[in-house]
Amino acid sequence: MYLSGVAAESGGIACAHAICNGMSSLEKFNHIQHGEKVAFGLLVQLVLEKADIEEIENVIYVIKTAGLPLTLADFGIDEFVESDWREVVDIACSPANSMGNMPVKVSANQVYQAIIEANKLAQRYHD
Repeated sequence: MYLSGVAAESGGIACAHAICNGMSSLEKFNHIQHGEKVAFGLLVQLVLEKADIEEIENVIYVIKTAGLPLTLADFGIDEFVESDWREVVDIACSPANSMGNMPVKVSANQVYQAIIEANKLAQRYHD
């Protein structure tokens, strides 16, 4: 438990958990499990960090192998409502969250755009 907290707070998965926290604050996303939200948040973090495609593909492979949802549609989110995702981002980027522990400073708009890009990226690898 200690190492998990240290990893989340020290930047290793700061964005992934912040996105999860933001999604958890909206009732419409309550049907999505914690680990599923974190997995999607990890894709968002990799986009923000401008990770190389090999690293992203490795993460996508693990997500798919584990049978976790890969795209927003997999979560049952068929309509992308900008105001919902802006609220997720506002919460994720609040001082109370771990987004500030990212290795690079990111703006709310960068996080919002990374959510869109992560979903588009995941769609390319969807079966």
